[in-house]
Amino acid sequence: KGDFAFKQRGMDDLDGWLTRVVSLLCDYKDKHSLFFTQKPLMVYVGTDTGSVIPKLQSHSNKTCGIPFVSSDQTFVEEGKSVTWHKKYDDLGKCLKGWEDMFLDMYLFTRCNSVLTGTYSSFTQSAPLSFMMHKSKQQQKEQQDKGNEQHHHPHYFCDVGLEGNRMDCATTLIEWLNRTSHITWGSLNGTKQRMKHEIMFPVMEAGGQIAQAFGKAGIKMD
Repeated sequence: KGDFAFKQRGMDDLDGWLTRVVSLLCDYKDKHSLFFTQKPLMVYVGTDTGSVIPKLQSHSNKTCGIPFVSSDQTFVEEGKSVTWHKKYDDLGKCLKGWEDMFLDMYLFTRCNSVLTGTYSSFTQSAPLSFMMHKSKQQQKEQQDKGNEQHHHPHYFCDVGLEGNRMDCATTLIEWLNRTSHITWGSLNGTKQRMKHEIMFPVMEAGGQIAQAFGKAGIKMD
């Protein structure tokens, strides 16, 4: 809603999407129960639309009972979204809005994995970077110790447009190329709309940055 709808990244059927996402996560939890014996699955919800939290909790309580939690914060008016160009008459409310927003971002970085409901630079900043770093560290530790994987992988997942699939990456190359490490749910579901923008101050032909991305198979115009 709000800024997402304005940029054509909104959800036409939000209630249906929420129901399907809960079903998707319940199925994932059931099929990967080994990962959740010591640390049960819990979902932290960071959102501009506060009404989705009780809806997720209600759907979950009726099915597999995954806890959906959020921080105690003041949400923006229903149908609107947090945006950098919003103007405040009260500096205290402005500061509280920024504190709530960055608390969400911090807690995302502390999670095992991040699931994004729609394309957003908010989750593609610190949360994406942290997931890629933690995944790399985890893979290195497993190689060094030669152990089987007993802990849940660190994923950055994009949930599909209908909420019935998620495409998860463990490296930045996988995410940029949209070659998922794992896809869960309906393969017939529509992938999330993506727009990758990598800005560099200077992109000289044949430069080190261009060569690095060329070796990775990523086209840069």
